[in-house]
Amino acid sequence: MKQSDQKNPESIRKKLYTSMKEFTDLIWKVADSDPMVQGSFYYVYKTCSKTNCCCKKGQKHGPFPALSQSINGKRKLVMIKKEDEETVAKKAQNYKVFQKRLATLRKIIPRIDFLLQNIRSTLIEDYPWNEK
Repeated sequence: MKQSDQKNPESIRKKLYTSMKEFTDLIWKVADSDPMVQGSFYYVYKTCSKTNCCCKKGQKHGPFPALSQSINGKRKLVMIKKEDEETVAKKAQNYKVFQKRLATLRKIIPRIDFLLQNIRSTLIEDYPWNEK
């Protein structure tokens, strides 16, 4: 924020209004989120236990749909049924969007706090008024 803007309550209020509008719009998007599954959807390639298989020479089997989840700080890989692939992929994408919106909300909150502190500092007057 420019030095001159920090002294102008009206300018600060305009920035606060913009931040509050952004916050309100985003919080409703978060609240109205679509169903989701926690984790990242992707495809994995695997090797098998057959000794003469082509996967032993570098050509792995797959791709197989999977969901990578972090549960209690541990990474867990969940294999997805072929018939659930599209649904799980969409719900994992919904989770990713939700997380990004939540991160953006968390960045807006300190900005709003900063603007409110600036408004307070511009409005505070020293007392007694007659002694200067």
